[in-house]
Amino acid sequence: MNDLLQYWLEVATKKLAPEAAEQVRAEITAHIESAVSQHQLEGMTDELALELAVKQLGSAEDAARDLARVHLTVVEVSSFNRASLLVNALRLHVDDFGFHGRCGSIGCHCQQLWFFTLCRIAGVD
Repeated sequence: MNDLLQYWLEVATKKLAPEAAEQVRAEITAHIESAVSQHQLEGMTDELALELAVKQLGSAEDAARDLARVHLTVVEVSSFNRASLLVNALRLHVDDFGFHGRCGSIGCHCQQLWFFTLCRIAGVD
């Protein structure tokens, strides 16, 4: 992989979660390889074929914005992890207060209301 393609891929996937970035890089690399092969069949040199294929991808910055709309980003993963930790910590705290169905007829509903409220606050459905 040449420096131009490597740079394009880094810019286009820098905000994506690692798994998403890896998948996108693999797909784009496969697309580039196909485009390069086609350009070579048309008589272009390896270097020119690769340069044209990367150019045909368009702006890496535009691609980064588009990819962030459809793939999980690093920020979203971080937010989800924080929310998950908050919900788990609050779940333990709620259990410490005895809201685990043993506090009478209202206990079970109380626990459900707590968890529902905490999950909504944390942004976890």
